[in-house]
Amino acid sequence: MKKVVIAFVAGALLMASGQVIADSVSKIGKKIDGEAKVVLNNKPLSNAVISEGKSYAPVRDIAEALGATTSYSKGVIVIETKLSNDGLVEKLRSLNAEKAYVQKKISETEASIHEIKTVTIPFREERGIDTATGELRPDSLVVINELKESVAKAEIELIELKSKLVDINNQLNELIE
Repeated sequence: MKKVVIAFVAGALLMASGQVIADSVSKIGKKIDGEAKVVLNNKPLSNAVISEGKSYAPVRDIAEALGATTSYSKGVIVIETKLSNDGLVEKLRSLNAEKAYVQKKISETEASIHEIKTVTIPFREERGIDTATGELRPDSLVVINELKESVAKAEIELIELKSKLVDINNQLNELIE
């Protein structure tokens, strides 16, 4: 009788442990709790199922939306991208560094233009007046004209920098989309 009880308990334990292992390995036969829409950059892709608090989205739909290809062979889903993860990360890092540099240059150029227009030129105009005639001295007029030329060049550079920033942002958006 003891042997029967021991065999019964051992069999029950064995069956219970097999059930636990199966629960942790496979999602086949699991209850689906709900569905959720999968959206990429505000564009609907497909639906995901929710089971036990986790969402399961279709790999092919997502991979293809991100520019990758998928294949299936012997129980393995293979995703291949045009750009390796390392290459993508490096490209993003490079573009973000360039963006930060251009933004800094824009800020510095704007500050320089503002300083010359609102402080330097008015100061030169005030200090360059000949007290006898009440007019700007020729040497002061030359300096003021040079300052105005440097402002004009800086404004052209500012336009080019802002255009470059738009290009960088477009490249970043292309990589992200």
